[in-house]
Amino acid sequence: MRVIIVGAGEVGFHLAERLSLESQDVVIIEMDPERAERASDVLDVMTIVGNGASIPILEQAGIRNASMLLAVTSKDEVNLISCLAATRMGVDYTIARISNPDYYTRGSVLSRERLGIDLMINPEREAAREAFQLLQTAAATDVANFAHGQVQLIGLRVNENAPVAGKSVARLAAELKGFLFVLVAIVRGEETIIPTGASKVEAGDHIFVLAPSTEVAAIPPLAGYEPFKLERVMIAGGTSEGLFLAETLEKHNIQCTVLDRDRRRCLELAEALPKSLVLNGDATDTELLEMEGVAGLDGYVAATGHDETNLLSALVAKSVGARKVISLIEKFDYLPLVTKVG
Repeated sequence: MRVIIVGAGEVGFHLAERLSLESQDVVIIEMDPERAERASDVLDVMTIVGNGASIPILEQAGIRNASMLLAVTSKDEVNLISCLAATRMGVDYTIARISNPDYYTRGSVLSRERLGIDLMINPEREAAREAFQLLQTAAATDVANFAHGQVQLIGLRVNENAPVAGKSVARLAAELKGFLFVLVAIVRGEETIIPTGASKVEAGDHIFVLAPSTEVAAIPPLAGYEPFKLERVMIAGGTSEGLFLAETLEKHNIQCTVLDRDRRRCLELAEALPKSLVLNGDATDTELLEMEGVAGLDGYVAATGHDETNLLSALVAKSVGARKVISLIEKFDYLPLVTKVG
């Protein structure tokens, strides 16, 4: 299957890498010659330097033989035009990365349905939604929804003296009869285990459990975690992700504090978030975090526009006692560092 990806940034590069590993026929269109060259050197894909919204460039990429187009540049307008052109030129499925809510609000003249685009994805809103799900429990390291939210996959580490520690999957199934769950994976050190009935769950294991959303709350206590109620959260960074998350917290009546070092952005946030406290300050300032009571927070989310600041800020928040810490990371190269630094 020929797949055309418009944009070779972090998102486009990662998509091309995954699809090429699946032996798909991938073509990348990228305006920046350096990014295009990097993709061409590292990946088994065809790269074209040019504007993905240009008809001649799309023709050069073999658009009429493509089954799918993924427009994932940082510019909404380029992504929209690329998908519109692809649809008119016979591409079966189009996906656009869209950050501006005005483009995908249901009923808008520019909504997905009216434009004929199969799927619009807002990475910033998706990141905020996932952060909110992770904040719901002190235990979860990963949360994924299936079947329109009716089923959830939750990842968490097994604590010492947890009720499930030292027991086989078969024994757990017998003891937890009536509780609907599937233990889909156990990560122990560098090894990922697909469990059988004889597999044992040990303290320190990173387990992944699939269960109905209505029963997910019962999983953390089995792994040795105390009951958790989300009441106070601090967000470091007034980015789109930070704003979307703060709006979600306000809707659920959760006390929220937003910290940003840009005074002008703070004024904008204060106007957009009537129920939240907005502070002007540095997210890596230990004294400021301690003064604002980070040690007593249920959740701390580092969502500035810089990965390095987010990692450092998250470490500072963790060191002063925040209960649950989440960091926004955009560079895939940094992901292995996350677990190593705690």
